[in-house]
Amino acid sequence: MLRNNYENMFWCKIQMKKYQKRYNFMGKIYLLANVSIFLLDVAMIILHPKPFSYFLDIIIRGTAFFFGITGCTKKDVKMCVIAVMVTAVNFNFNIYSNYTMYIFYIVSCFASLICLPMFMILNRKYNILKQAKGFPYFNERFEDQKKDSQRDINKEYQDMYYTNQNYDNTTMDEI
Repeated sequence: MLRNNYENMFWCKIQMKKYQKRYNFMGKIYLLANVSIFLLDVAMIILHPKPFSYFLDIIIRGTAFFFGITGCTKKDVKMCVIAVMVTAVNFNFNIYSNYTMYIFYIVSCFASLICLPMFMILNRKYNILKQAKGFPYFNERFEDQKKDSQRDINKEYQDMYYTNQNYDNTTMDEI
């Protein structure tokens, strides 16, 4: 199931660092895009005389944000797909509505639509790395320590088994 490169702990460690760097960068962009739109919608609800479209945008954007963050934190590709679909609905809603900050909304939707597929790709890579030997640190010393501790536990139980097996029941001590 794993390719040959995933057997090499050093290569996996480098891939994990790249993964974390990209994941954090995409997360910051996604968070910035959604929080900025949420704050703009709240401001428009307060200032605009007909705030219904902004309420609707907060509900749709909040749903997309919930699915996106859930997919990112749980490393679940399905949630990211749902978030992409809800963001696409929000994008279509923003195109056909009269927003004062129209360009800002479109740029924010594009940022979300770019970040979410990147999250899906990164989640797949994470799931492959999770199956590799030595996850998540990819350090040989940790693996050796795991083996040694398992060996010590097994040795303790084997010693107990042999002492119980060698016990002779024919001779009983008198009380």
